[in-house]
Amino acid sequence: MRQLPSSSVTGTETTKGRSYRTTRLVAVVAGLVGAALAILTPLLPVNQTTAQLNWPQNDVLDSVTAPLIGYVATDLSITVPCSAAAGLTGDKTVLLSTVPKQAPKAVDRGLLIQRANQDLVLVVRNTPVVVAPLSQVLSPDCQKLTFTAHADKVTGEFVGLKNGPDSDKPGSPLRGERSGYDFRPQIVGVFTDLAGRAPP
Repeated sequence: MRQLPSSSVTGTETTKGRSYRTTRLVAVVAGLVGAALAILTPLLPVNQTTAQLNWPQNDVLDSVTAPLIGYVATDLSITVPCSAAAGLTGDKTVLLSTVPKQAPKAVDRGLLIQRANQDLVLVVRNTPVVVAPLSQVLSPDCQKLTFTAHADKVTGEFVGLKNGPDSDKPGSPLRGERSGYDFRPQIVGVFTDLAGRAPP
């Protein structure tokens, strides 16, 4: 059996030793770079895009669709003048909705302010928030309908109107609130059955 010269064996061991040292060095450097990046990640700058949808547009009461955007707003605030309800004719006409009323499960997902018989009803995720007789909404006392939505609660109020004597709190502002669940509506756009020029 032929034996290799001792110098060849030593050269092979030296090459293997260098290879291990290089691998170890690469692993240490990669670990340090990874740790540094993990520490720096929370400090990196963040660009946040805020979506905004304005309605009415061009002073006309047409529906506005937000193409390819179906989301739930972090915070939502809606103000509608009571006088806008004068344009509602017939039962189940929509003053304002955040989803098309003909969409499947529209009531379960969105916000609807609609005429139901002789009442104006604010419904969010299939839950009535506040209701007022249409005759009172169209009276000079009613200034506006406001709606605010946050993760912990949603609130609706007919500003200027008071609760009747048969309510739990007669004489108090006509408002409603829902909490204990995330009632924020899904927003696909702003939809209405109204037409013509937008009120101020």
